[in-house]
Amino acid sequence: MYTITLIIIYCLTFLSLLCSIYVALFLYRSKKNYLIALYAASVAIFSVNIFLSFIWKNELNRAPSGLCFFQAIFLQYNAIFQMSCAFCFAIQTYAQLVLFHQTTSNTLRKFFICFIILYPMIMTSILIVLSLRNGAVKPRRLNCDVTDPAWVRLFGWSGINQLLSIPGTILSARTAYEVYKHMDLLLRSSDTSSAEEIITQDSTNQRPKFSRDPFSKKSKSYNITRAAAIRMVTFSLLFALINVFGCFTSFAAILKGVSLDKEISSNDWVGATLGIFVFIVFGWPHNFKKVKQVWLNG
Repeated sequence: MYTITLIIIYCLTFLSLLCSIYVALFLYRSKKNYLIALYAASVAIFSVNIFLSFIWKNELNRAPSGLCFFQAIFLQYNAIFQMSCAFCFAIQTYAQLVLFHQTTSNTLRKFFICFIILYPMIMTSILIVLSLRNGAVKPRRLNCDVTDPAWVRLFGWSGINQLLSIPGTILSARTAYEVYKHMDLLLRSSDTSSAEEIITQDSTNQRPKFSRDPFSKKSKSYNITRAAAIRMVTFSLLFALINVFGCFTSFAAILKGVSLDKEISSNDWVGATLGIFVFIVFGWPHNFKKVKQVWLNG
């Protein structure tokens, strides 16, 4: 039975799907930050996975156990993948805005690629083994998930994976402080779209011509706009806070020694709005002429 809450969740998930597809395609067309493009693409796949529950009209007790297991594990994999992308983006932001002169693009790129590929695979493999041994995958109101025993979730999105948000938040806070302190030295830009203002990974190949301080007045060749710097920091900080909020339900269940609630929880609200969040930060078209040019010319 579809309740009002469930209908709202599905509407938000559909909107999140559209927003994440837009951001992923726009960044791909504009050849901008591939980390956010990958993150947005993963959110889109995450949303599609949620809609699998439609096949059984959300009566997932009737769904084949194999498909239920696939949905639960794939949702966890997507969440871990998103966290790895966000963590790498926090490092990239810190390197570009604080330690620009100490980092090489090739080294970072190799680390990001290895981490984004290997970390989700390793964590998901561990989660699969634990879920099979403990029969942890159960149907919920919205989707199948790892619910009972709840401690198994510690090896998925709600547990060890969340540890990445701690160093990510620290790096983002340090970067936010530097951006605030040197706000007057950041370039102004009134004719670039939000997605186009994002600093590309290749920009780390550039070197300061006169100074080793990325915020010095002589380093304006970096072309870091205020809007771009603020967006980079905002995403990293808010992503960490949003994911911590989404884990409250899981942590409460683990501490109480009970299974995860089958009804709609904070996990579901967070998952249903991630695409909207990334669109507001990176995809909102402030300059429609520039946006049109990117879509037409790439």
